[in-house]
Amino acid sequence: MSAPGTSDEIFQWFRGQKTQISYAIKDTFPLLYLLRDKKRISEEDFKKWCDKVIARPNDISKVVYDVLESIQTNVLAIKEIFCKENLEAYQNLQPLYESLENVLQQAQNSSAAVPGSSKVLQGEMKKPASPGKQQRKGMQNNEIQVLSVEVRTLKVRCGKSQGVFYKNRFTAGESRKCIKDSDGKWFTPSEFKAKGGYKSSKGWRSCIRCVGISLEALIMWGEILKPKPESSRMQKPDDLCAVCCEERGH
Repeated sequence: MSAPGTSDEIFQWFRGQKTQISYAIKDTFPLLYLLRDKKRISEEDFKKWCDKVIARPNDISKVVYDVLESIQTNVLAIKEIFCKENLEAYQNLQPLYESLENVLQQAQNSSAAVPGSSKVLQGEMKKPASPGKQQRKGMQNNEIQVLSVEVRTLKVRCGKSQGVFYKNRFTAGESRKCIKDSDGKWFTPSEFKAKGGYKSSKGWRSCIRCVGISLEALIMWGEILKPKPESSRMQKPDDLCAVCCEERGH
């Protein structure tokens, strides 16, 4: 799952949805195993809850509810519930995921109006005082590396759609087809937003995300350069060559 918003709003939403989430989980795998493997719950608690389900299979919803109670103040653990593996394993989680996405989009829109107030699901991140000095409290090292300004492409997601975002193509003009999906098809950001099921949403910048962070935030932080004005989209041959080489991984 990947969606920015304030921690308070995430926790508030989660507290109100724990019962519905517990009913959506019909088996301990992969939920408990992922939480254990990512060290969101302890090995001792993992075994305790698995033993309870083995002893009383019909009580799995109550056991899951206890698990949710134990992680309700851990943003990273809440994020793990809505990871790709869980969404594929528990189909009834999808509507809840979409509900959370809507809450977080509203939170992102609200926080954008207050300078320096942006926070994300992986942990709090304040708007930097100057480009390149992001405060990434709570993020994992591999996530920080993914967001490095030197990285030329980003794995992005919008709803159910996943793709690769090419920074150079986007910088040449935001109406360029700069996102390639797993089938090799190219999309503009607006087209990719529609493909992900957010056609009616106003802005693609808050809908498309990388490791849970909106493109809007990455542009604001300087990790993605702002696109050139449409009037200057005509590229020189050398520029086109550079984009081509980048897409081939040269």
